[in-house]
Amino acid sequence: MSVGHDNFNKSKKFVLTLARSMKIAPEGSHLGLIVYSFKPSVLVRFNEDEKQNIPVINGILKQYTRLGGKTYTDKAINKSATDLFTLEGGERPEKPDILVVLTDGRTNVNSEPYEKVLQPLKDKGVKVIAVGVGNNIMKEELKKIAMVKKRTSFRFQNLKICMTSCSLSSTCHVSKAVRSNFISCMQSNKRG
Repeated sequence: MSVGHDNFNKSKKFVLTLARSMKIAPEGSHLGLIVYSFKPSVLVRFNEDEKQNIPVINGILKQYTRLGGKTYTDKAINKSATDLFTLEGGERPEKPDILVVLTDGRTNVNSEPYEKVLQPLKDKGVKVIAVGVGNNIMKEELKKIAMVKKRTSFRFQNLKICMTSCSLSSTCHVSKAVRSNFISCMQSNKRG
């Protein structure tokens, strides 16, 4: 993300709140975590059971510092398709697959088109939710990432977050618990 220091820290808090809401655990929901700027790095894979708990996720997020530099959201999306949403990455075919992309919605002009990088995820049935971070969010880019035309906006403390999804009601019909937990997380951040 090419976001400022304050919004970067608030983004990490959002990820932790989402992880708590989703009840991340080796025998529960699994979380994969990719950070990116010019080059994406996988911090947590779905099959790393030792990392599928809140204290470890919290520690990873606390240690991670803002990269800075150009934003290549396309590379992060590609990385999720090749390193997370695969059997080798710990993808569980019997469970719903949801990718949440946190971005300011300003990928580098040399990035691959979203239609191209999202196709492998779409083919696998991965639902994509785009969460915009910052004050100058490129809403049209968020819509492209989420592969939809609808937009819903939320305010997270003083951090403006625009969430575009395959409309939560239709996206998360795959799992009412996922939808409920995600909305609960959104509401707790909205209040806090």
